Amino acid sequence: MTLRRSFSTIAITLMLTAAGCAADPGVGPTLSGDENPLAVTFVAQVNQTTSMEALYHGVVSRDANGCLRAEGSSRTVIWPEGWKLEARGESLFVKDATGSEVGRIGGQFRLGGGEIPSVEFASLSASDAQLLQTRCPGSYWLAGSRADR
Repeated sequence: MTLRRSFSTIAITLMLTAAGCAADPGVGPTLSGDENPLAVTFVAQVNQTTSMEALYHGVVSRDANGCLRAEGSSRTVIWPEGWKLEARGESLFVKDATGSEVGRIGGQFRLGGGEIPSVEFASLSASDAQLLQTRCPGSYWLAGSRADR
């Protein structure tokens, strides 16, 4: 089953089950030991005005708190406006604003962008900024484009 939500800002918490996936709006910004270990936080910018030109080439994986992090660092990825997370079977895939697949969570990504020290440097809603600060503290990778094209 595919789960897609189109909002001007996207903060999706996915809960994967054997039958497919379902959004659970009751999951808050912190995980307890009773929650599904596959819960994921996916946040995209709104009204994106920042453009960075560094390159991240590596694995994006889910940490114990459900944050999607650039592997080998503590940077949580903040995705470009319009990008979405899609579940297929037991895998999660990131799609760009055109619907093209960018990568699989746990697999290789090539992302343009740059590191930012806090969410204040990203174009996020107040609720998404709070979600990231609470659930995914640390620094962030502000993804600006896919670098494989």
